[in-house]
Amino acid sequence: MHCLSQFTIEAGALMLADNSICCIDEFDKMDEHDQTAIHEAMEQQTISIAKAGIQVTAITAPCVCLSLVDPNLMYHHHCLLRHRPR
Repeated sequence: MHCLSQFTIEAGALMLADNSICCIDEFDKMDEHDQTAIHEAMEQQTISIAKAGIQVTAITAPCVCLSLVDPNLMYHHHCLLRHRPR
């Protein structure tokens, strides 16, 4: 008796933004692992799929990534105070 296990892959935001724009907010608050994966997509326009540490395939992901981060609050207040008209 053979037991077959099947794996499925669900499309994420970068795959759904095929030939379009993917906007990512709070990029600085993401896990480092997720940031690294998104950097691959931004630099090489591919997404690597791995199982048990072995790369299975790479899928093309032609899209533009617009990543946003929150400014450092202390720096932001410092600029506002320095440029405030008196």
